Amino acid sequence: MILMTELDQARQEINRINQQLVKLLEQRFTAVTKVNNYKVAHQLPILDQQREQAILNKVTAETSDPAKAPFIAAIFKDIMKQSRQYEQALRKED
Repeated sequence: MILMTELDQARQEINRINQQLVKLLEQRFTAVTKVNNYKVAHQLPILDQQREQAILNKVTAETSDPAKAPFIAAIFKDIMKQSRQYEQALRKED
């Protein structure tokens, strides 16, 4: 009988969360495609700094543990950066 260590259990939990995150990120990129289509149709730029700052403010405010807030905000900054790069790639396809 193999006993799972606390480390193994924590890693399994991370793996489950990662699977959920991948699905959520795929959904987010589907929404980014729709946003990009609207921006192209209305000749809007990819970057909307006010919108991104509002998202960061909201994410920070919604974080229950203030010690984690800057790290979560950093992740969202990267998600938004990758989303902008995805929009640029979509525009190159057209």
